[in-house]
Amino acid sequence: MPQLPLGSAEFSGLEGFDALRETLWNQPVPVRLDAPQSAVADFVLRSRSSQCGPMELLQFATTSLECVRSASAIRRGDADLYGLYVQFEGGTFIERDDQRESLGPGEMALVDLGRPFADVHASVDVSRMLVTFPHDALGLSPDRIASGLAGRALPVAHGVGPLLVPLLCAMNEHADALSPGDAEQAARNSLDLLSVFLSEALDDATGRHDATRRSLVLRATAYVRRHLADPDLSPSVIAAVHHVSVRSLQKLFADQGLTVAGVIRRERLEQCRRRLEDPAHAESSITEIAYRAGFRDSAHFSRAFKAAYGTSPREHRIVAAVRTNA
Repeated sequence: MPQLPLGSAEFSGLEGFDALRETLWNQPVPVRLDAPQSAVADFVLRSRSSQCGPMELLQFATTSLECVRSASAIRRGDADLYGLYVQFEGGTFIERDDQRESLGPGEMALVDLGRPFADVHASVDVSRMLVTFPHDALGLSPDRIASGLAGRALPVAHGVGPLLVPLLCAMNEHADALSPGDAEQAARNSLDLLSVFLSEALDDATGRHDATRRSLVLRATAYVRRHLADPDLSPSVIAAVHHVSVRSLQKLFADQGLTVAGVIRRERLEQCRRRLEDPAHAESSITEIAYRAGFRDSAHFSRAFKAAYGTSPREHRIVAAVRTNA
């Protein structure tokens, strides 16, 4: 169930099931919803959804149903997104590539929403969370995820899982009270934890363990975020601070499907995007916002922003203001 309108919602009975099925099929990332005919009359789904930065969070309790991200659904609306299921109560199955993996309480599973899969509820009552986010927000190779982790049940108690899941639940519960900047930072923190969790799981699956290298990538990325305003921020500066060669640093990032320069550019643009959307920065000019993120050429910033988000900084700010005041 990739997406529902933000806020709290309830769907019940045949009418509610039909409304939910239509809603999910007409979302940007459509899925087909099914349920046993005998269960439709008693169907109930209660949910709360929110958005924090690049993450959408949906916590819900429901009776039996089946969500299918079919090839036809992908053609209708493709997306470079992951979905992270966290199971609280009841049992489900994740079916993909002729494989079936059971998911029970205390387990989580990652699926690629750009690839076909089915999410089948095996219990009458199920309670869980679904978190969706872009591939590139995770910082791990999609090919490695697809071959080593996608659809696989992972214990929440493993590694940093006990830190990650409460953070995700709190983000969804308190999202309305967070400023755009705080919501973005909470999302970044949770994505960093999830990246560490999944990297450790990948290593367990493949026999490779390199926590030190992953930790250096996370520390280097955190350094980038703290020093965005420095126009001289570069791979060589970051490498020197962390006592490694530029070549070694570049390879560490390449192993995660990233480049150092690309991360610097992404983080600068993301800071600008957040501040353009944040009412607290409404009095700051676009040039000032760009300058504080390390951009020294307004024209270059505008071109980079439009290439990344499909709209100019000015248009993005106007749309965000309308959405905030709606």
